[in-house]
Amino acid sequence: MRASAILILWGRNLLDRNKRQPLYVQLKEKIKNDIISGRISPGSKLPSTMQLAEKYSVCHKTVQLTMKALVREGLLTRRPRHGTFVAEQIEVGKFKRIGEKHRFAMLVHFNADFSSSFFMREIVEGIMSVANEKGCQVDLQVYSSFDTMVVDPSLSGFLLVMPSREATKKVKKLGIPTVVIDAHHKWLGLQSVCSDNEYGILTAVKHLLKQGHRQILYVHSDFSKAISFSGRERYSAFLKTAPRYGIETEGYTTLVSNLEKRLNGPRFTALLTDGYDATIATLKMLQKNSIAYPEDISFIGFDEVDLAEQMSVPLTVVKQQLEEVGRTGMKLLLEYDESKKKERILIKPKLMIRESTKMLLRK
Repeated sequence: MRASAILILWGRNLLDRNKRQPLYVQLKEKIKNDIISGRISPGSKLPSTMQLAEKYSVCHKTVQLTMKALVREGLLTRRPRHGTFVAEQIEVGKFKRIGEKHRFAMLVHFNADFSSSFFMREIVEGIMSVANEKGCQVDLQVYSSFDTMVVDPSLSGFLLVMPSREATKKVKKLGIPTVVIDAHHKWLGLQSVCSDNEYGILTAVKHLLKQGHRQILYVHSDFSKAISFSGRERYSAFLKTAPRYGIETEGYTTLVSNLEKRLNGPRFTALLTDGYDATIATLKMLQKNSIAYPEDISFIGFDEVDLAEQMSVPLTVVKQQLEEVGRTGMKLLLEYDESKKKERILIKPKLMIRESTKMLLRK
């Protein structure tokens, strides 16, 4: 079959821009069905990328994604300087099964500074529980930087876990349904699911207030090194919440790297850390300086800590509901709605009250 004849054949049914399914996926399925059904015969040469782009009023990138996906599936072959052709021999049964099960990818940014195993394990468990319920496949892909991230455009959708803005932009350009987890790049217009950081800080501060603490030192991570935006949100939440309850903030926030120096500054009766790494570093610093909790100070950490309940003094934490974050993200992807692509869903964390905080006895 000539390329011009194929172009006329494909032009009978235009792509539906109102569908939640990306245009390149629609075009891929159309070509695949025509090949499997025999409407396009083996060995036929396909129209050029520009011809198809013009015919379907899409950009050439959309057509390129379609062609790459079909080449990977073995339906098409490329011949340098000659063009793209339908494969001579196709296992029809194999390709009929491809569309029966959706495949998604979970793209995870690996941050060498992040030590806790809770975060990823619980999110993955939440995602996989929904995937198993719905009978779909989720591939886990880990990348360490923007340059090492590889995406597969043949997938049905992506879950981006703690992505940078650059990585998010790279995936968005594919035009595939995408949900962001534990980050929110507002101007990129993608659905996201995050912990409600402001609520978490509020519950921690209110708990300390009930115990009589009004001099609370907030220990935070170095935002310049953080991929996640969570630290900035929590810091802003503390600066917003504390004055509301008459709590001093000037001189009562410090980088974890400056904590030892700050220990000799204005008096404080409670510590609140902004995440796992800051909590671990603070615990070590208190031990080094022979500061006991809750005898000398009350202590709350944001994020669960390994063996927090089994410590000699169990640690009070603001525990993110990470499994629920993962479940919600997977559900959003399966029920993807283009009209809600800028929606941000917040999951409230829980304050796990343990023995590292106590009532302040005023003298």
